[in-house]
Amino acid sequence: MTEAVVVTAKSFPAPETLALITDVQYREPYSSAAINRKLRGILTAGIYQGFIPEVGEGLNLVIASGTEGGTVSFDIDAYYQLTARQQADVTIAMTAGTTTVVVLEASYSIGQETYQVNSSSSVSAAQIKLLVSGTALSQNQVELCTVTVPAGTTQLTADMINTSNRVAVALGVSLGSDTDSDSEQVAANLLGLKKTLNAAKEETETQLAEHIGAENPHSQYLQIANALSEIKDAGLVAKALTALGLGDGSAVPVGVPMPYPAATAPDGWLKCNGASFSATTYPLLAKVYPSLKLPDLRGEFIRGWDDGRGADSARVILSSQYATAVRTGAIDYFGVDSTTTNATVGTSFSDADSTTTSYPTNAKAPNGGTFSSVLTDNSMSGTQLPTGFTNPYGLWITMRPRNIAFNYIIRAA
Repeated sequence: MTEAVVVTAKSFPAPETLALITDVQYREPYSSAAINRKLRGILTAGIYQGFIPEVGEGLNLVIASGTEGGTVSFDIDAYYQLTARQQADVTIAMTAGTTTVVVLEASYSIGQETYQVNSSSSVSAAQIKLLVSGTALSQNQVELCTVTVPAGTTQLTADMINTSNRVAVALGVSLGSDTDSDSEQVAANLLGLKKTLNAAKEETETQLAEHIGAENPHSQYLQIANALSEIKDAGLVAKALTALGLGDGSAVPVGVPMPYPAATAPDGWLKCNGASFSATTYPLLAKVYPSLKLPDLRGEFIRGWDDGRGADSARVILSSQYATAVRTGAIDYFGVDSTTTNATVGTSFSDADSTTTSYPTNAKAPNGGTFSSVLTDNSMSGTQLPTGFTNPYGLWITMRPRNIAFNYIIRAA
């Protein structure tokens, strides 16, 4: 039987005998209201300690107070804050086949007497109540746990107790499983951290799967299969050449002609076909060829500039030079030049680069003298009847070495 204390014809239970007790429940309205207003907005509502759900015998749920007792803070109405204390364990019988929300409820209003201050009152200052799952909580209620007991169960187990909605707080900081709060006074508890880690793991696994399955997961990087075309499409040819040491002043500077085995020049290069170009488009090339005209190397050989050596004097850079011509008809006095009937006296040739029946303006006589019409050959006598050239100047050819045709291109940028 609960021990009672009598004060001015009113009795109330001894505070130490109550499992749950709240502050402050004075009958005088103003002092209690003032005290219950004092910490409103300073302390965060929630469970500070204790009120720990544990498995009891059979279907009993034990709300344990812990070593130092339980403490919960409630916001009451718009003005007051009430603190509930747990001084002893509370055992509650659960029902199989149900999901129940276990809450702590506190009561306070000005002038209201509770059982805590008046044994004849039916209003509990603090009590643990069972709500049907899905019931909205009132402001003066705090969820301790949710218990799901399968039908036919005779013994409660820990996995039936869910504390994910339990709001645990500390002085200045609220601890809970909610990870979406922007408040600086709210922190995730271990369950909240676990939820965050699991969500991050799921997101990582999803992104990794998408990454592995993507055709080109790293669009910011070049793919080995088509790296060069991606460099071209991105307009990075010049930067790539510079990075490779092939930019201005490199082993292949702008303006250098190179043999190329294709009819079309690659990006950054132009064909050496004598065409004009724009200094605005190719400013570096304009420095090398100030005439803004490319050299025409079609069908030409490149010869090293004499530069004072004397092997090919009187030449300037990029100047042209005619081919050496050879006259096919030999100039000789009458004598035995041919033993074949109808033979043409002269020097045979094949696959001439070019031929002409007119002697070049710079033609020389066999002795190095001036070639003139005196030395023209209509025919030459032999032991047989010879056939002379119908053209008195004979046939002339230009000579070339063996070669392979390449397309000369020039680096333009």
